Amino acid sequence: MIRGMTVPIIRLPAAILAVSAVRDGPPLELDSAKHTLGAADERRVAGDRLRMLLHDLQEVQENSHGRGLAVLSKEPREHETDLRLSKVSALVSTSDSNSTSGVLPPFAAMAWDGSAGSLHAITDALGFRHLYSRSADSWAALSTSARALAALAPAGLDLTAIAVQSLLGWQVGLRTPFAEVSKVAPGARLHLSGGQVTSEEPDAIQPAAGPRGGIDQVVREAARLLSTYLASYLDDHPDAVLQLTGGQDSRILLAAIPPHRRRGLSAMTLSVPGSPDLSIARALAERYSMKHHVIDTSGLESLAAPEAHDMVVAAAQRVDCSADPLALASVYWAEAKFDQRPRLGGLGGEVARGFYYLGPAEKGTVTKSRVERLAEWRMFTNGAVPLDSLDSGFAKWSRAVAVDVLHSIFNSYGPDWLTATDEFYLNQRMHRWAGVLATANCMDRTIVHPMLDDRFIALARSLSPKEKRNSLFLSRLCCALDEEISEIPLDSRPSPQVYARPNLRNKALLSAMAARRAARKVHQRIVRRQRPSAGSEILAAKIGQYYVEDSSCLERIAQQGILDEQWLDLVSTGHVAVDPASVAMLVNLEVATTRL
Repeated sequence: MIRGMTVPIIRLPAAILAVSAVRDGPPLELDSAKHTLGAADERRVAGDRLRMLLHDLQEVQENSHGRGLAVLSKEPREHETDLRLSKVSALVSTSDSNSTSGVLPPFAAMAWDGSAGSLHAITDALGFRHLYSRSADSWAALSTSARALAALAPAGLDLTAIAVQSLLGWQVGLRTPFAEVSKVAPGARLHLSGGQVTSEEPDAIQPAAGPRGGIDQVVREAARLLSTYLASYLDDHPDAVLQLTGGQDSRILLAAIPPHRRRGLSAMTLSVPGSPDLSIARALAERYSMKHHVIDTSGLESLAAPEAHDMVVAAAQRVDCSADPLALASVYWAEAKFDQRPRLGGLGGEVARGFYYLGPAEKGTVTKSRVERLAEWRMFTNGAVPLDSLDSGFAKWSRAVAVDVLHSIFNSYGPDWLTATDEFYLNQRMHRWAGVLATANCMDRTIVHPMLDDRFIALARSLSPKEKRNSLFLSRLCCALDEEISEIPLDSRPSPQVYARPNLRNKALLSAMAARRAARKVHQRIVRRQRPSAGSEILAAKIGQYYVEDSSCLERIAQQGILDEQWLDLVSTGHVAVDPASVAMLVNLEVATTRL
């Protein structure tokens, strides 16, 4: 017991796996996949031509004719309306390749037909709700779990995917850490039947020119959209909780809620040591008479090493070994102290901010040197595994491979460099990093991100880089929604009004702030200091202790040629202080290789 609370063990998520085999083909053993998913119920459809494993799914509808429907996200929403099962069924059955464009991420669904022995699946247009597929000579499969697909017929690790993750901390493209297992493309419609899986993907939507009124018109339309969205959501879910930080995106959501509806509104803030988020959020909550809930990671230090290890292993299972399990475990620990009501979150604002703009201008086309410079400056910093933890040959190879992979992706969004960085943020970082974390939670809790609405994203993509740079659009949006809120400074930054009105005085303030941030980034690169998430350092130390007590899995990990064997020996004897990024990779590899 910790402070009167039982140590929360992270459950395996609700999941589904569907396997279609060719007629008269050899039977496929599902025991390993069943074990990976948990205590899965098995369905056999159309004379075993379609076999399914279901674990802990709540929104499942089946009839006596062998037809079924599974909704794979909690309380999905399309624009200003909650989606009912009947509407989900219609979305799955339609032939319209853009049918899910208006459904807020994360969303996915599967429907099966007992008489035909077939299954259809859809996912949201951003691919935020992760589904996975795999094809072999005599069978094909779809699942919410990449690990379960890998367990069907172990083929080892995808070393290119591991190489990218060792530097970014997350995946890009459609790769997973498992060979032969792929992430389903955004907005795809899939058909599983006869031992094959086919995918129909919507055409890529190119950024459109903004309204004739330019940024002023975009600000007006975005303000109207968010105000309408939030009013409708709070009408439908009056118990919703605003995830409130000291940053700009949650400030915009608060600004979009009329003052009279803020009174009594619940808000929650994660308390992170050294962050000004809590003091700013608390002041906002007091100012507008909101009910403020503060959650933190206190108590982690009292965990025994095996308990910490169990939590982080379960988190790695939830993210399919594709992101940082320490960060997720810390969040789950804090979340155990808070009731799971619907929430409003600010993800998506970064899409309208030019998150990856580097330097004062950076005009031009996509080049490998630009990609490499951006990667070294912004991408390979916080999530990268330190070189002394990696096998030297793998470390050298992985950096070259990662840059090549990133260059190929940026090229596909080119030729304009700044537009390509915006598209990369939306279609890669949001899709694969934020998406896999949202996927880990989307069957347990409802978190709505209004700025991931397709209409808001379309408005953001219509802006020029000049209109997004330095938070110009977002700050003007905040001012249009609420001038008073926009006068309050952000976390370690001036108020939105300063960004929205770039006069000489404000430009001087912003230039000085940019210089300080650049100096901090240079210092971070020189000393190779990372910024671990809340609780990660505590959990990393606990798991380092666990590997001293039980190093049985380290030999299996050493055989992969990814981590340095001498470093692993030091870990097993407790002669090295393990950092969060290295521990994240260790645990992910432990889980990924368990049944491979």
